[in-house]
Amino acid sequence: MSVERKRRAIYTVLSEVVEGHDLWQVMWCWQKGYADKSQFELNGFLSACSHLDAIARNRSSLYRKLISSMMLAESALKADPIADMQAYADEVLLPVADNTEYVDDWSALFTQVVTEVFAQLRSDTATSVSKYAQEQAGRHQLNAELSYAFTLWKDNRKPMQLEGVPLKALRQLLNYIYIGLCESLGPVDADRILSTAVNNCARQGDLDARDLL
Repeated sequence: MSVERKRRAIYTVLSEVVEGHDLWQVMWCWQKGYADKSQFELNGFLSACSHLDAIARNRSSLYRKLISSMMLAESALKADPIADMQAYADEVLLPVADNTEYVDDWSALFTQVVTEVFAQLRSDTATSVSKYAQEQAGRHQLNAELSYAFTLWKDNRKPMQLEGVPLKALRQLLNYIYIGLCESLGPVDADRILSTAVNNCARQGDLDARDLL
């Protein structure tokens, strides 16, 4: 079963009992920790979210519903919530106080990190991930200079020219790449690939690759 279909199943059930920020938090909990695991580990997922009364009170019934939802026809599932999850991540999980504080030239370091990420991928996976990131950048109207630079990099590996591009925008694009990795490879491999890339790049002058996360 694809990650998208499993996500739709989880969302179909949980959106009936959880809403607002709590809903997106539990969806990200599932995405990052359970998307590539067996459906029989959903009990662990519910345990991780049991700080929410709506889940703690209904844990047994929710577990049964989640298992059943995995077997529903696609037409019975709600639409994929990934766009709303990303919007939540952009606004809440990736906070930047003031874009004007982040006007350093990240061109070399960001290009290096992205190159390190894609160097670990098969060509078909790299194509899928870059396409996904570009689509999300367009959908969310990401910084135009950054989107163009990433397109040039994808097509011919030209170094990205990012002087003055806010750090928040760089984080957003790297987050889209990360979600694309999750979709293609699962969150465990996505975390490993991104961590390896960042650790390999380390620092350049006053800039730290870890600030991109």
